[in-house]
Amino acid sequence: VWRFSDTGVLDTEGFNSPMGYITDAPTGTWSYGNAVGIVGSDEIMVAGRIYDFSSNHMALWRIDASGALAFTTTDSSAATQAAYGMATADIGDGYKVAITGNSGTATGQQMAIWMYDTDGNAISTFGNNGLMTFPPANSGDTSTGYSIAFDPTLNKLIVTGEITSTDTRMSLWKFDITNNALDSSFNSTGYVSFNDLNTTRGQSLVLDTSTNPYKLLVTGRVGIVNSLDMITWRYQSNGLPDSSFNGSQHYIVHNSAAGGNRNDWGNDIAIDSDGKIIIGGQSESLSNNDMAIWRYR
Repeated sequence: VWRFSDTGVLDTEGFNSPMGYITDAPTGTWSYGNAVGIVGSDEIMVAGRIYDFSSNHMALWRIDASGALAFTTTDSSAATQAAYGMATADIGDGYKVAITGNSGTATGQQMAIWMYDTDGNAISTFGNNGLMTFPPANSGDTSTGYSIAFDPTLNKLIVTGEITSTDTRMSLWKFDITNNALDSSFNSTGYVSFNDLNTTRGQSLVLDTSTNPYKLLVTGRVGIVNSLDMITWRYQSNGLPDSSFNGSQHYIVHNSAAGGNRNDWGNDIAIDSDGKIIIGGQSESLSNNDMAIWRYR
């Protein structure tokens, strides 16, 4: 974890001085941080995975505001796990950390949601001792969550990722924390998969709360002919496509940002103060792989 000032200077005085960063890997492991969030008094939560050269396990770290490691906790309830997305919110009885990724076996991974408090304790009332997994409807399919958010009520969670069968499809899930179940008001099933194009993944999501009810924006990638292109979708809060976004199509595809007509994809998405959509990702040219930023109005 690195910390910078708002002018882009590494915080060597206030964060794990004199380093400005902190690293951690338990002895005999490799560690990967994939998502970060802020709770309480500028404490940092990091979610990812720890590989012990036998299995991968979901991992959660807390770094104090001074840059000191407060704790590391892992989940060993399945043979292979990984965390890719995280959301934090004070839901009335203190901050909670919601994490998404996958859990299962090497050939049978299922989208997973974990719920922890900021002291690293699993919320026992959430799912099975803090973990919920969501088997795809078809036996043999696999699924992964890559991004997660609390909705404005703070009692619903929304996840984007993918379900893989004979093809890979961007998927959205909506989970009711109170009832410990998928929200049946969301596309009547609690989830939706995008089937209009082949080989799609939802990599990141953001809620557009400028409208009531809110809307869901998702960015990721889509397979077009022999390459991947950046794609962004917009859905209504009930899981139905938003036909006011790019006409009735409800999605936008862009390719060749760096030239060369190779791979482009969106890795993260945000909405600026003017309501414009900002997407960060990458674009492959004939000779380089470039960082890319797109903005839509």
